[in-house]
Amino acid sequence: MNTAVPLKSLKAEPLHLPDHRDAFYGGAWHAPKSGRHVDSINPGTGESLGPVAECGAEDIDAAVGAAKKAFDGWRNTPPLERARLLKRVANVLRERADFVHVQIHRGLLSPRAC
Repeated sequence: MNTAVPLKSLKAEPLHLPDHRDAFYGGAWHAPKSGRHVDSINPGTGESLGPVAECGAEDIDAAVGAAKKAFDGWRNTPPLERARLLKRVANVLRERADFVHVQIHRGLLSPRAC
């Protein structure tokens, strides 16, 4: 018979969180329009991961506006240039695959990372 293990008793690898915890859009970091931050909690351990931006409708509108503005430039980018840029993104993700994998699993409370 299996016995449940309390989440707090599980030992997770130390997190290496990014320095920036605000919203990123339009090529730059932005403090939340509300000026508020909330504590992010590790779902696997219940421990604080530190403050993150509490974004609201104004922040979403600003991010959507930046995306719409950027779309015109992207739409006019030749296909081969788009392919070159997307290949660079894929290479960065491959190089950081272990980090990305752990962060995704931590967010999903997967046993792999907890």
